[in-house]
Amino acid sequence: PGAQFLAPVRQRITLENVSLEDPGGRAILSGITAELRAGGRIAVMGLDEEANRALVCLIPRLIDPTVGRVRIDGTDLKDVTLESIRA
Repeated sequence: PGAQFLAPVRQRITLENVSLEDPGGRAILSGITAELRAGGRIAVMGLDEEANRALVCLIPRLIDPTVGRVRIDGTDLKDVTLESIRA
């Protein structure tokens, strides 16, 4: 309730001290901070395929971080509609 519509990414996607645990309490991501500029390209690589997948799933809000936040152009994804994030 009260979520706002988010315009398409114009500047950046920011991950701020993001940590994620699985239901059993195992750390999948720990303290990730990154800035992804709009229009750029990145590669997600690592030995833990579950961590790679989790990192990518944070952006369309298929999962939420246990700690930290994900922002698009400064707006926390928890404050916007899922429809607008995924569009």
